[in-house]
Amino acid sequence: MAHRVCQVPSSITLESMSSLDIRESLKIKMADLALIRSSNLSEQLGYQFIAAENCSKHEDLQKTVSVIQLYLVVLRNSISSTVAENLWKLINKYIRLAPGNEADEELYKSMLDLCVTCIRFSQQQAMDGLSYALETDHHHSFHLLLHDRQIPLDKLFLICQCIMQLLSNELNDDTMNWYGKIFMQLSTLAKTHFELRQLQHVRCMLCIMRFVSERNLKLSKPQLMRFTLSALSLVFTKAQAAGYNRSMLSELEQFELAYSDMPPDKEDIAKDGKQHFESNKEQAVSRYIDIDFSDYSDGNKQTPNHAIQATNAAIIIFHRLDQLFDCYYLPKTSNFLEHPVVGHVQVCEALGGLLKVSPWAVKAAGQTKLLAKVVHILDDFLNDEKIGNAAVYVKRVGPHKAHSIIGNLLVLINMLSQWHSSPTSDIIQTSMATSIAKILIRIWPWLSHSYQLKKVTVQLIMFLTEHSFEMCKQISLLQSGHAQSLLHLMARVADFETTKKEIPNKEPSLNMVPALRVMVNCCCCVEGRQSLSKMNLLDMFDTILPANPGPTHPKVRPPVLIAWLGFWEVFSRYDVGGKACHLQSLINTIRRNPPLSRKRILCLRILRNMCFFNGNRPRLVELADFINLLRDILEQKVQKAPTSEKNALHSFEEHRLAVLMLWKLFGFGAKYKGMLRGTKLFKLLIGLRVEMSVVFSETVNKYTGVHYASDLAKLLEKLMESMRQ
Repeated sequence: MAHRVCQVPSSITLESMSSLDIRESLKIKMADLALIRSSNLSEQLGYQFIAAENCSKHEDLQKTVSVIQLYLVVLRNSISSTVAENLWKLINKYIRLAPGNEADEELYKSMLDLCVTCIRFSQQQAMDGLSYALETDHHHSFHLLLHDRQIPLDKLFLICQCIMQLLSNELNDDTMNWYGKIFMQLSTLAKTHFELRQLQHVRCMLCIMRFVSERNLKLSKPQLMRFTLSALSLVFTKAQAAGYNRSMLSELEQFELAYSDMPPDKEDIAKDGKQHFESNKEQAVSRYIDIDFSDYSDGNKQTPNHAIQATNAAIIIFHRLDQLFDCYYLPKTSNFLEHPVVGHVQVCEALGGLLKVSPWAVKAAGQTKLLAKVVHILDDFLNDEKIGNAAVYVKRVGPHKAHSIIGNLLVLINMLSQWHSSPTSDIIQTSMATSIAKILIRIWPWLSHSYQLKKVTVQLIMFLTEHSFEMCKQISLLQSGHAQSLLHLMARVADFETTKKEIPNKEPSLNMVPALRVMVNCCCCVEGRQSLSKMNLLDMFDTILPANPGPTHPKVRPPVLIAWLGFWEVFSRYDVGGKACHLQSLINTIRRNPPLSRKRILCLRILRNMCFFNGNRPRLVELADFINLLRDILEQKVQKAPTSEKNALHSFEEHRLAVLMLWKLFGFGAKYKGMLRGTKLFKLLIGLRVEMSVVFSETVNKYTGVHYASDLAKLLEKLMESMRQ
């Protein structure tokens, strides 16, 4: 009856009910009214604002905020506009200014959390209020705290959540200017945190930038250029050089910069204005359509030809950088005798970084023939009669005069190195591979005048051969007018860097590692293997892997020896490199190193490769130290369960290699089968086969999860089958 008379619970009063002509027993009492009021959540929420206004302690106010959060969970967005307005006033009162002490900090974070909840429930007063505050209040705590490089991650995360929820839920308002301001602000701050290695801070900021970039940023041309060059040159380049986090870079690549964000400049439309991009949309941009971001960031499942709606920003950024590259490297005007300006460095760093991480940009670079342009620039430099031969030029003008040439070469070679470190940048055209090989061998004399240029060039050749069969072929061949191939020069680098005397207190060079990797890559082609076989490269192991090292032998650092063993392991897979040699050195190295260590496994694999060539069999089966080594390997205990021996191994890799070698040596031909039968080694093989077959026949396999267990069991079966035939 009270509801029918007063319509809504908030209007029910004792006075309104006392005037009704009904029995006294039907009229509500004070206790009834209290119960009604207490069950009215909206009214109770209003009382919490009064309580909040009357709080004199931070702790009490935080408790009140927690209670308000509970009410919002129940009411969600069904609160009245008056309550919503009061709620925003309470939040704004405490988040407008940055906290000044520890107590303020906790209260501030509580209010941020409350703000996130309000915006998540699409409360219009909170969304409009925060958007207006960010637009008009340049001293708002969000602006100030985002500039604080010491901001704690939890506070930054809450601020980011507020902004991202706001951008996700509010309608796009083209009148707002804070979108572009905060975008540029965050692009600068992200770099600052990256330099401090605060990568989680960077990720938070990139997430906001991704959301805000969907709005009309109203960026001027200088702002857009500054962002393109500065952000890409630093973030991309530094990220990849320090073991970048793929998902973080994917965030940066996923910006969707609307065409409206590229303001036209009627005086310079042909270069990089909005109308230029729109008029060339069919030719330059629309070929590359954006992918589903969730799929792309999850393992790069999509290809650049997969068609969905929005334009990928990496394509737009690449075309702007490509235009800037053309401006700085105008045809026939590049002068390597002048030092490269900041623009040269920034454009090339940005292009290299972008092409490293974006297959979309690589595809676009193929369309604009960027690689051909770089090759042409380097060719013009090498044909410049004012410079000529490197040795003659440096002798004529002095080493200091060559700094500008070295600087210009470094800028371009470094860009190519970053670019071709990506597996999507493989070179498949024979003509282009030939041109690059010729350019690099002509540049080679300049490398003796700069350690850094030599380092970057060797890395570039490593990346080129890593992903391109054509490059492996071309650098293995002699180019006209040259006495040595690039591959031969790589072998010389590896030899020189390995045997040179190290300078005390100076960081040792590891240039031989990428050089050896080039040699490994070139084993894939006949031309490379033939060239390597003529160099007698395995003689190096007399120096770095002597059978009985003495005090006079030079000490070789582990990374150097492992790099050389890695080359030998690949080279020995082929007949030109599989000859049995340095056997005692390999056996002794295996004995000296712990089981499953990298050095030991490489030596075992080299011996395995030798066993595959029939010409090595007579020598290997008669070598007692080798057969004893295989027996000792098979006697090693492998851990079956967590409670097994502490010294037991966790993998059957060495057992697998040993059995494979024994099968290839003794499993074919009556003579060799007879040599193995009746020996302790054969009995050991039988026992191992029985153990593996019993284990694999059990319901609960004791070797579940032990590496190479299944492979070992199959090899033992093949060996025994061969012995029965």
